[in-house]
Amino acid sequence: MKKIMPYAALLLAAACRNAAGPSQGEGPGGPAVVWFNGLSATIDAYYTEADSLVTGAWYTGSSPNHMVSIGGGRFAVLSSLDAELRVTGTAETGSWETTALLPQGTNPYSMAVSGDTAWVSLLLADSVVRVSLTTGEVSGGFSTRNNPSGIACSGDLVFVSYSNWPETSSPGGVSVFRSDTGEETRWLNTGVNTHWLAMQPSGNLHCYSTTYQNDGAITVLNAQPPYLEISSFMCGGAPGEAVLANGSFISPDGWGEGGLIVYDEAGNWERIELDTACVGLAFHGGKIYATSFGENRVYVLDPETFETTLWMQSGGEGPQGIVAVDP
Repeated sequence: MKKIMPYAALLLAAACRNAAGPSQGEGPGGPAVVWFNGLSATIDAYYTEADSLVTGAWYTGSSPNHMVSIGGGRFAVLSSLDAELRVTGTAETGSWETTALLPQGTNPYSMAVSGDTAWVSLLLADSVVRVSLTTGEVSGGFSTRNNPSGIACSGDLVFVSYSNWPETSSPGGVSVFRSDTGEETRWLNTGVNTHWLAMQPSGNLHCYSTTYQNDGAITVLNAQPPYLEISSFMCGGAPGEAVLANGSFISPDGWGEGGLIVYDEAGNWERIELDTACVGLAFHGGKIYATSFGENRVYVLDPETFETTLWMQSGGEGPQGIVAVDP
């Protein structure tokens, strides 16, 4: 097992809910890698074919927390303190196609997208809501256990995981809900503070747990009844949502012990040492793009050697969530 570099930095910040965005303009076009700067409430976009970095391309709501690519050159970003979900495309910068206003004070944590629908976990409201990505309408939803954080969906099922804040007695784990009725049909024990979920390309659900005491764990579950556990292993640190690159899943551990956790669904894993602490990853065009919160940089890594091939300065403070967006 390879030794990793220690790293510890966790900052909080807030921005104005009604902050004006940058001037609207035409983007360079083509595929892009897009990331949000959590402490500045801005989004940068690197257009890969044009080799063009546009910094401050959009303003988000206060404290952006999660970002997903939703197809067709579009992406969505969720802001926790302003309780907003915004949608736009990379063809133009500065403006948003859709803005959904979620209940204030609910601290939306993460989202899962299926077609035109986003399911959003509301950490401080112990519930999940349904949002139209086209109209921004917030409709339906259901109650959950305490501290809903991670969320994923598959067919008519919605998976919700639980953190250990603000209700510290939460056992973590994952609930399985029916999307049509909101009925909880199963609870799966994946450990305390299962804070992120990811429905991976394999069709399996990956669950990421940690109490930030070097006790991180990754659990791989079949996403169909009876939700059999495929593998589970203690990897230490604080594993984040992994990307699939060249047949391996790669998880950033920038909030834990640093470096990367490289694993497969059989439970084989190793740690990779890096010179920086990466908190978010995207795989695009045969390259790994990694956000470094503490250095305000985005690194480009070789997926075989994990060596840095180049880096870009972010246009704001605290780059975090990052996704690849194809036209």
